[in-house]
Order: sequence, then C-alpha cells, then structure tokens
Amino acid sequence: MNKEAEARKQKIEERKKFLKLVMVFVGSFVLEKGKVTDKGTGGYGCSTVKRRLSNFGGFSFIWESNLGDYIEILDKKGKQLLSFRNNSEGFEVTFFNCDYIWQPSLIKVMKHKDEIFAEINAAKEREQQALRDKTAEEKILADLDEEAKRLKI
Repeated sequence: MNKEAEARKQKIEERKKFLKLVMVFVGSFVLEKGKVTDKGTGGYGCSTVKRRLSNFGGFSFIWESNLGDYIEILDKKGKQLLSFRNNSEGFEVTFFNCDYIWQPSLIKVMKHKDEIFAEINAAKEREQQALRDKTAEEKILADLDEEAKRLKI
C-alpha cells in the first residue's frame, strides 16, 4: 500500500474511533440527562425519540433514534459542529465542521462530564435556595405587616 492510501486509511480509522467515542457518550449521557423533545412514529412504523441536552460544557447534544442513531452536536452559539448517523451500514457523517478545532474541547467535556453535571446541579441548588430564602423573607415581612395592621402601627 502506498503512503497516500496508508494516510487515508489512518484518517478513516481515527474518524471512526472519534465517532464511536461520541456515539457512546451521547447515546448514554444524553439518554440519561437529556430532555425528550419529540416522540413519534418514523419510517416502517418504528417509534422515534428525540432528546436534547443543551448548554453542557459549551456544547448542545441532540440524539434521535429512528432505524439507527442520529447525533448532532452544536456549539454554545448554536453553530453545528457535527452530525452523523449510525445504522446497520455503519457511520455516515452528514456534517463535520472543519472551520476550527473543537474536538479537543469536546473530548475534555466527555471526560469531565460528571464534574460538569455536578457544577450545574450545585448552581441550580444555589438558585433554588436563594428563591426559598427570598420567599421566606417575603412571608416574614407579610406576617409583620399583618401584625402591624392589627396593632395599628
């Protein structure tokens, strides 16, 4: 095999490895943490489910099941980075953004998904606690206003 064919074969293997890594991550994590955005019946009467995990580590992930898996990845501005299908025939990439290097950032997000999710949950909890505190404070003020009215203050 000549050098050009060998280089092409290596690129193909690297891309397949990357797509498999993405598929495993999106397929498991988005199924677990993502929100169902659509359900229906697709081709050949198969049920379809579409899930989305938005703004996770600077990326949004869309996973759809319909005679195979369809995966789409967007950046924080909503710009498409990658979309591909995986079915019985293998991978079929429909879009791969080559404008800038985003893959290392995505791999970092995939490796640190648990820490990122914990940070998101902690931020949500702080927000909910602040709301509970505000509500409690408003109730105390309302009770004081009511008592002040009774006492003609």
